[in-house]
Formats: sequence, C-alpha cells, structure tokens
Amino acid sequence: MTDFNKPIGTGPFRYGSFTPGASSTFPAYRDYWGGGPYVDELVIDSSYTDDAARLNAVISNQAQIAPNAPAALAKANANRVVIGNSSGPQFMAIVLRVDVPPFDDPRVVQALKLLTNRDTIVTDAWDGYATVGNDCPCPTFQYWDSSYHAVYDPEKAKSLLKAAGADKLSMPVVTAPVFLAWLRQ
Repeated sequence: MTDFNKPIGTGPFRYGSFTPGASSTFPAYRDYWGGGPYVDELVIDSSYTDDAARLNAVISNQAQIAPNAPAALAKANANRVVIGNSSGPQFMAIVLRVDVPPFDDPRVVQALKLLTNRDTIVTDAWDGYATVGNDCPCPTFQYWDSSYHAVYDPEKAKSLLKAAGADKLSMPVVTAPVFLAWLRQ
C-alpha cells in the first residue's frame, strides 16, 4: 500500500476519516463476513490529553467508553461509571537479563519469582482490577493449565539466594508509566 489517504482494512468497520490529534471515524461495514456491527459508526476521539479528561468525558456523556483507565482512577469513580474489567491476554512482565550475573543463575531467577507476591500486586498496584496470571502471559487461552499457581515463598527464596551466593543481592527496580501508555495505543 502506498496511498495512505484511503487505507484498506479488515473487520466490521470501514475507514471514514482521520484527523491527527482530533478523531477517527469508521462507518459500519454491513457486508462483513462475521456479521455487521451493532452500531452505525465508531468514532475514536483522540483529543483527550490525559486519563482524567477521558473518564470525565464518559461521566458527562460526551463519550461512551474510556478504555484502559488507570486502576486508581477507575476505582475512585466506580460509583459513577460501569467498570468493564475482564481477564484477557494482556500481561505485565518483569524483565531480567538472564545472560549476565546474577540473573544467569537459575536459582536467582527462581528466588525472584518466589519473592513476588502476585496477590498484593493485584490489590495494591492495580486496585483489584487485575488477575494473577501465574507466570503465563495468556492465562485466558483455551489450553492454559489453570491448575498451576505461582507460589509466594520468601523463605525458600532466601535459601536459593544464599545457595547462589547472592544473599546480599541489591538491585534497582526501574518503573515508569509506559505500560499503561502502551495499552492505550
């Protein structure tokens, strides 16, 4: 494709218009093989510059949906809007360089897994709007073994770190709001 003024696509909507920083429109494609959509047109308003403004647009009936609202903002407004929280294939990964010390030792990696209290992350970091994935990026997939559950065991982790000679391990944990920004793309 070389002419981006008339993009081609697939799905139950057709390209209508695109105004950078303002909106995109997609009229219903009634001949879609999977059945036409239940609405006449999809309008994506990209003029909102922050999460609170997007959620306020829903509260004031200027918009019907504000996807991927931050958990704390959703919880603070749960009595004013319907929160559609369902399990899906999205996941948050903690990334380690397993080709350099100390993470090249499987005991250190296992210890860090055992030190991760996933239930606390769900309640404290996500305000309850998450599901423990048990180290699987896609626990909602059809053939995922739901009997597996990651274990929180600080004592075993301590033992593994000692055995690996890493019982004095100290490391920075670098965080940023990029995960939520990625979800909004």
